[in-house]
Amino acid sequence: MLPVGEVKGYKHCCLVFPDRILPSAYIVFRDGRIDAFGKMSDAEPARLADLEDAKNAYVLPGFVDIHCHGGAGSDVMDASPEALQTISCCHAAGGTTTFLATTSAEPVENIACAIDNVRQCRDHLRGAQVPGMHLEGPYFNRNKKGCHRVEYVRNPDEKEYLSWLRTGLVRHITLAPELPGAETLIKECVKQGTTVSLGHSEATYQEVMQAIRWGASHVTHMYCAMSGTVKKGYQKGGGLAEAALLEDALTTEVIADGKHLSAELIRLVLKVKGPDKVCVVTDAMRGTGMPAGKYYFGSPRGTLAIVKEGMSVMPDGSGMASSVCRMIDMFHYMVKQVGIDLMTASRLFSLTPAKIIRADTFSGSIDVGKQADVIVLDNEYRLVYTVVKGKVVYQNG
Repeated sequence: MLPVGEVKGYKHCCLVFPDRILPSAYIVFRDGRIDAFGKMSDAEPARLADLEDAKNAYVLPGFVDIHCHGGAGSDVMDASPEALQTISCCHAAGGTTTFLATTSAEPVENIACAIDNVRQCRDHLRGAQVPGMHLEGPYFNRNKKGCHRVEYVRNPDEKEYLSWLRTGLVRHITLAPELPGAETLIKECVKQGTTVSLGHSEATYQEVMQAIRWGASHVTHMYCAMSGTVKKGYQKGGGLAEAALLEDALTTEVIADGKHLSAELIRLVLKVKGPDKVCVVTDAMRGTGMPAGKYYFGSPRGTLAIVKEGMSVMPDGSGMASSVCRMIDMFHYMVKQVGIDLMTASRLFSLTPAKIIRADTFSGSIDVGKQADVIVLDNEYRLVYTVVKGKVVYQNG
């Protein structure tokens, strides 16, 4: 096996693209970027000499996770260099090469510290890279708080969010559009280049449509903590779930851990939206990769959750508290249980999420000039290597 470190590329591999698989191929890395790729039969022998023999393994673009709170005992809200480094390495071991460090609903000072920690540490990570942050909350509907502490859920406050947005680190935010002040917040996010996602919400279909006009473009964790059909008088109308399915202006995400959603619900979302409008997210918390036990979602001021039987649940059993899966686990579920092919997987796990957070200029697909962020899978889809900017940051075994 390769030592963790720089790799110049691979030969005798199967390159996976969103629309095709190229067998008997090679790929060359140079200065942390993809320099060339093609068929082995078209390459000059000298070009192949320094490449590692992949032995017909699959090479895919690295996974892009736009919703990741933590792992290996650490959470983004711990706001320490050690915690962010731990999360980065934990998820690199699951095939993630890029993730958004995701916050939770907590006091203003906690969120500010988490943002500042990412600012200071993101250029020094040894695993998956962090191009920015996902602020999940604190601007939720209290009735759809999920596992977030209700006392920290609140209406949008310009005094809080303007300072967060102006750091330039907030690529993505989840909010409830029916709250007072949501319009101003959404429009400010659009101005700052932050993708607005709707979630933890009781919005009606009409309120979602208004939010789209303001600039919202995504929906957080489909079917979780959101409004569905609502009855007014004798008539039933749609909520956020129906709007997410029907409106082409909205992309969405699924937590494909086999616990949050059944395979048929995921198939329904894919059938209606298509893989260019759906991405897979972990929504992973600090219990990911850890033994069964009790773990905080968020900081120690957050919610104490119980990790057991491959999931994280609220102590009272009222619901789930994030997930404890990495992307490679969800990849296996999507391929084996939902029934998608490798090309569709490449879109759901890499290209589509990269596009959603405007990271597709440097990540999300195998293209010359993009970062050399790839994963290598054997013929049983087991993760062999995770490569970030041309360096092997994880090897299996």
